[in-house]
Amino acid sequence: MYINVKKKWQPILDGAMIVIGCFIMGFAFSVFFEPNHLSTGGFSGIAMMLNSLLHKIGVKFINSSIIYLVMNLILYLIAVKFLGKRFAITALLGIGAFSGAMQIFALIPSFADFDLIISAIFGGVLLGFGVGLVVRFGGSTGGSDMIACIVRKKHPKVHVGRIVVGIDVFVVAMTLVVYNNGAELLPYTIIALAINSFMVDYVIDGYKQAKAYTIITSKPKEVSREIQDTLYRSCTMSSVKGLYDNEEKTCLVCLIGKYQVSSLKQIISTVDPKAFVYSVPVHEIIGAWRTDSQIREMHHKKTSDENGGAESGFLKLKTRKKKGAMQEEVLAVEPVEEVVVVEPIVEVEAQEVVNEEKKTSSAAKKKTATAKKEAGVSKKTATTSSKKSTAKKQEEKK
Repeated sequence: MYINVKKKWQPILDGAMIVIGCFIMGFAFSVFFEPNHLSTGGFSGIAMMLNSLLHKIGVKFINSSIIYLVMNLILYLIAVKFLGKRFAITALLGIGAFSGAMQIFALIPSFADFDLIISAIFGGVLLGFGVGLVVRFGGSTGGSDMIACIVRKKHPKVHVGRIVVGIDVFVVAMTLVVYNNGAELLPYTIIALAINSFMVDYVIDGYKQAKAYTIITSKPKEVSREIQDTLYRSCTMSSVKGLYDNEEKTCLVCLIGKYQVSSLKQIISTVDPKAFVYSVPVHEIIGAWRTDSQIREMHHKKTSDENGGAESGFLKLKTRKKKGAMQEEVLAVEPVEEVVVVEPIVEVEAQEVVNEEKKTSSAAKKKTATAKKEAGVSKKTATTSSKKSTAKKQEEKK
């Protein structure tokens, strides 16, 4: 999820997306999690439990949003010297926006009572989407993030992920003590947090999930050509040498979509059954990348071209014109009727006119040369005749 804007507008865009993400989180917390006592982990989960304990002793004028804000501001003042300038600003923005969103949605009367499973699923999806959006644009909502930041500065060898997970596990475990039906709520809490974790990864890593295949082959040209012609994917090629057999081979690295895996395996088994292949998952791709829908569109255009269709001809002409541009943009032009190839035609017509003018000019020059030559011959003939006439007159006088 990258939005290209001018550099001066990037901080404004980041701030806006962080606020939007925090409001989505606030909605999920106040509508799905807190009414059903489903823990979100972290500081928001602690704030929810403290709010419940305060209500039990009759303190009802303090809600979760205020507790969350106070806890985070205290931690922020401790951690601010460890934070970078940008992170300090975005963390403060995230803390304020999330606390405000929790307060706003808590004041709105509940329009429905959701079952635990519904709250776990929808709450997990929305909370994960909001958190992913905040993190994707460089923000933070404080809490365990800042604790991890402080610990990392003091003890660099400590794994940050373990700190965050440890805090979440502790908070979820405390729900068994704070709530009377904590044991009944635990499975739904785990479901919600699992969905939340999946959504966070999905939003941060992006939807362009693919696989990177490494192919060690002795037939690199044949394999790469078949991959290009069939899957419309390119490869990175490098020379390698096996330690066991001391044989020179070629390593091809190819990124493909998840729907092309079986086709790639078939290509390799057909072209070079002895190739050594392994793959790793790729969760994020930055740069030119053809989606599965664009691959299908390209295959359709190729088939139409082979059947005599005119649409692929237009696409090829457009591709030749934009050879230096990103191939991703060229091949994503749809529908075909919108591809207007005006400039090449104008250039061709202009070139024809120039060629015609050159031909006309050349012909005119030839005519002029011929006329000059004929004039020279006539002049020479006249001179010869004049000389002959003069010689004849002189003979007559004699």
